Amino acid sequence: IISMICCFLGFKLLYPHADFSNDSYNYIGIAAMNDNVSVRPVGYSKFLRLVSVFSTSDAVTTGVQYFLLELSAFYLFISLIFWFRMPKVMAVFLFVFLIVNPATLYMANYISADGVFSALSLMWITNLFWILIRPGKWDLWISLGLLFLILWFRYNALYYPFVATFVYIISPYGYKRKILSVAGGFIVSALVFLLVTNAFEKKLHISTFSPFGGWQLANNALQMYAYKTGAHTPMPTVETQKVELIARKYFDTIPQSMKYPPLIATDYMWNESGPLKLYWYQYIKEHNMKDSIKAWYAIGSTLAEYGQTLIKKYPMDFFNHFIKPNSKGFINPPLEAFTTYNLGMDSAKPDGKVWFDYKVNKVTSVFRNYQETLLRPFASVFGICNILLLCFAPWGIIKSLKSKLPLAFRKIIIGAYVFLLANFLFSIVSAPVVFRYQYFPLLLSFSLSLVMVNAAILSFRYKKSSNGIDR
Repeated sequence: IISMICCFLGFKLLYPHADFSNDSYNYIGIAAMNDNVSVRPVGYSKFLRLVSVFSTSDAVTTGVQYFLLELSAFYLFISLIFWFRMPKVMAVFLFVFLIVNPATLYMANYISADGVFSALSLMWITNLFWILIRPGKWDLWISLGLLFLILWFRYNALYYPFVATFVYIISPYGYKRKILSVAGGFIVSALVFLLVTNAFEKKLHISTFSPFGGWQLANNALQMYAYKTGAHTPMPTVETQKVELIARKYFDTIPQSMKYPPLIATDYMWNESGPLKLYWYQYIKEHNMKDSIKAWYAIGSTLAEYGQTLIKKYPMDFFNHFIKPNSKGFINPPLEAFTTYNLGMDSAKPDGKVWFDYKVNKVTSVFRNYQETLLRPFASVFGICNILLLCFAPWGIIKSLKSKLPLAFRKIIIGAYVFLLANFLFSIVSAPVVFRYQYFPLLLSFSLSLVMVNAAILSFRYKKSSNGIDR
């Protein structure tokens, strides 16, 4: 508690105002209207609205986010300390990384779903670890409740029910309890799907779950367009043919240097002159739509179909020009929004000023241009931890098969590895890898790496000691 208060107050002296991006204003706008549909999941907007009932101060909002992140990290910390014998020095090192971590302060200060999503996810995975080792009476219901909340904050969690299913199956639960657990996870997911789809249907008369997913899929597919042109790709519908025609014209007219972007990004869906935005404008004009946002939602399914068609036609090209370069992001995830404070601007937009009741829209910070330097090592640590865990995997498998590791340790390792593998596969396929999406996996992978290193040291000492006794 003392470390939390000192860190947060010290940080607020350096960054008196919250950190904003374009996504921030989207969340704030939905919160202000109390809308149930949005480009992104509405969970974070509801969170902002809930906090605003008690205070309109951005310090309170970021403080709550920081408290949730610290609470979840401490939950993981005390759980690991309880389960595993760990030297004091290593335990202090783990505490410092999980609790006294400047990256957590930047995550909490950012008006985005990422901080709360990371906190809820960390609570969820730690709760699953308890279910693996010693499930309590309420652990299953806590797990399902957290899953329900998480799915409202980010659809990145769509693979969570499958991870939970694996955990429930290998848990100490009885046969009936396992069936209930697995069914519960998918019932919760189905409930969120139906609620979101119904909200779109009710307001916009569009049957969809995530129109943003369609835009994202088309953007991903276009990453390979210049390498393997889709000029001769037959499209299944009239609308997807229109998208293809615009994309072909776009790539025929842009400079050669723009055809082969060095990094996987979302430029094709956000740039005003990009092919997907051009199709959006054309759709609005052809259908004489006055509501451009409704049109944005409406074409999501068309863009999803377009992206799927390209990927099915050129799977190897998609692998070589999207999945492979995107997987390299795990070695050193781009900081993206965290490169500079407030996107390098010295003011907040009107929506932010009104929502947080600023007297003036000017925002200030002491280290505006230095946060990239501070956060860059944390992105590198994520890559190092992934490589370290990959190297430790054979050792863990061999020791587990020989039953030379404690049962609790084996279960935690298996559950964590399954989650991190699922996160890796989902991340490299679904969207560009960026640091803020991987912050929760960073905390988990670092903790797991430390546990593995500690186990290897203890194993080596035990073997050495045993050899000495034999001699």
